[in-house]
Amino acid sequence: MRFRFVACLLMLCGLAAADPALAFGRCTDPGYLAGFDESLTPRPCRVIHTTQVRWRGGTADVRVIVDYSPTPALDAGHAEFARRVDELSTRVGRAMDAMGDLQLPPVTVFLSNIDYGGFHAGTVDGPSECKVIFFKTADEVPLERFLFTYAHELFHCIQSRSLPGTYQSPEATREDSRTEVDWWMEGSAEYFAYLANPGSDEGQPFIAEFDERSPDDSLLEMDYAAGVFFLGLGHRRGPEGVRAFLRRMATAPGRDAQLAA
Repeated sequence: MRFRFVACLLMLCGLAAADPALAFGRCTDPGYLAGFDESLTPRPCRVIHTTQVRWRGGTADVRVIVDYSPTPALDAGHAEFARRVDELSTRVGRAMDAMGDLQLPPVTVFLSNIDYGGFHAGTVDGPSECKVIFFKTADEVPLERFLFTYAHELFHCIQSRSLPGTYQSPEATREDSRTEVDWWMEGSAEYFAYLANPGSDEGQPFIAEFDERSPDDSLLEMDYAAGVFFLGLGHRRGPEGVRAFLRRMATAPGRDAQLAA
């Protein structure tokens, strides 16, 4: 979910891992952290976990970083966090295979201590890697919710490479900068989060929002709540049908007019 939640998971950080792979950017390089959020300045960071997403025909490296601390405390929860992230990476690969013909670039996930008071996560793609940032919120976020949002954000990385036109530009990353693509950009990412987390109920608030708004509001006015539409489409046409629909919506003239097609 673009720029919306996350209670800081820094309690899961554990001991520092090895130096970042050369394919990834360095936190001390000018402008690197600013690519996650413009308020961030160059400084050391720590890699707390690395994993891979594998799908038919491809592999993407994924790392999780936090701000560097010279005296990091060993947290007993880190091993469980790492295990669950690895499990999700496997499920994300399976979900990509189910939708078919998708690509994922290398991804860096930054668990920041920035508090935006309502935003919790965001994604910005770049030429070499996709950057996902989680923000701090007042309340602790359960691991299940983090994993659901993690899958949602990874789909934005997938969108930017595989589904031209379905990913909102980095210039429009806040709630007051909505565009015509939001309903399918966010709705399809919610669908993918369910596809990668079968049986999860973490998206229920947006399903409830859809139920409340649908009698009066157009689907084109929604964002995350539009996930209900894609869940229905996936039920009727399967994951490959969702991917085909997104390709048509993103590339054809009069894109929103094709909703009934």
